[in-house]
Amino acid sequence: MLILVEDAALPRYYPSTDWLQELGDVWAVEQPPGGATTLVRFADFRRLDLVFRRRSEVSEIATWGASLLWAGHRVIFSRAPDLDAALAQFFMRPVPPPYDAVQFDRMVNAYWFAAAAAVYKIVRGDLLIALHLALELEQQCLVLGMMLRDRDEGTTHHRDGGGGDPYVARLRGAQQEYTATGIFRIIEVCAIEFDALAAQYKDRYAEHRHPLLRNIAEARSMLSV
Repeated sequence: MLILVEDAALPRYYPSTDWLQELGDVWAVEQPPGGATTLVRFADFRRLDLVFRRRSEVSEIATWGASLLWAGHRVIFSRAPDLDAALAQFFMRPVPPPYDAVQFDRMVNAYWFAAAAAVYKIVRGDLLIALHLALELEQQCLVLGMMLRDRDEGTTHHRDGGGGDPYVARLRGAQQEYTATGIFRIIEVCAIEFDALAAQYKDRYAEHRHPLLRNIAEARSMLSV
């Protein structure tokens, strides 16, 4: 729901959330960074996504309307003719920006550094941190899968799911017991999958997993697991 408010009234509605209690029993609230947005879940699991804009921003609707309005809209209440006129225009389907090569390289480097740290923690007997790192590796594979889906489908908006299930299926081998042996296997499965996904995402990507897999084999031999 897009809510247009007079500039001076914005603090009454964002970041304030007290007024939401009038709509129901608020169970959980999230306010993502980067904009005046409140996501609210009520105790009966009704959900509202509220995006706030100031009245003075109507003239800038072309810069913020596409991600909200490209799929169509329905006016519930309005007494802002300038907004009504702005909403009459056509909004293009938002297209995700091309990947930033520097950010992608940072993601790759961080991934393999964390993978090596996870193996080290298993060898040191710290399964708590090892599992924490291993599950983050699995999560990063899913993040890369989401990036691929966004690029292939040309949008970051997937209200009906869609092309993400194959990425989930490819990680089934990471379902392991939380033992040293199991965590080693999670790291191995994720390493193979991350390399495969990264190669899909970036041309001429250089595989990184082989030194890690050798290190895991040595660690297994050392621990006899």
